[in-house]
Amino acid sequence: MRNFAVELADLVFTDQPLVYFDESSFHMWMRKTRTWMRAERPVPLVLNKSRGENVTVYGAIGSCLPGALFFQTRTTNEKATLAFLACLREHSKKTLEAHKPLHLVLDNHAAHHTLQVREAFRTLNIVPHFMPPYSPQFNCIEALWGCIKREVKGRLTLAQGLVEQLQFQQILQEVLDAVTPE
Repeated sequence: MRNFAVELADLVFTDQPLVYFDESSFHMWMRKTRTWMRAERPVPLVLNKSRGENVTVYGAIGSCLPGALFFQTRTTNEKATLAFLACLREHSKKTLEAHKPLHLVLDNHAAHHTLQVREAFRTLNIVPHFMPPYSPQFNCIEALWGCIKREVKGRLTLAQGLVEQLQFQQILQEVLDAVTPE
């Protein structure tokens, strides 16, 4: 863990293009036990008759990017990871020269270690930096997921009547679109 912390500090100190990447699952029936919240500001539970489908959101943030990048998919798998990496590299071209390597901090999900994903890292000039197990403190996007989930749950609470899958995904997208560096 210490070695990874030093490696990350070196990337920051040398002003390398650094991006924090992760996925998070969202549900219409988000439970209190699965949502980050402050004890003094609890979020009311949203109980829908229909649980709806899982929505996985891939996300990337970094000061070298023109803004946060998110996209919704059904699950975390190789295909979705490859698609997101291609979108990430395209997104980074707005503020970063394509020949400059993009340093990506990510966890050790199995979809991040497939042969095709490793080849995509090379092809897209992305340098992966895999965090040690159980160390979310190294990935800034982890705290952002808590803020996003709090906002989604708040909007679901305000929604009138039963929330359907499409409406849920629209609410989620509105929250994601509202994310700014601030």
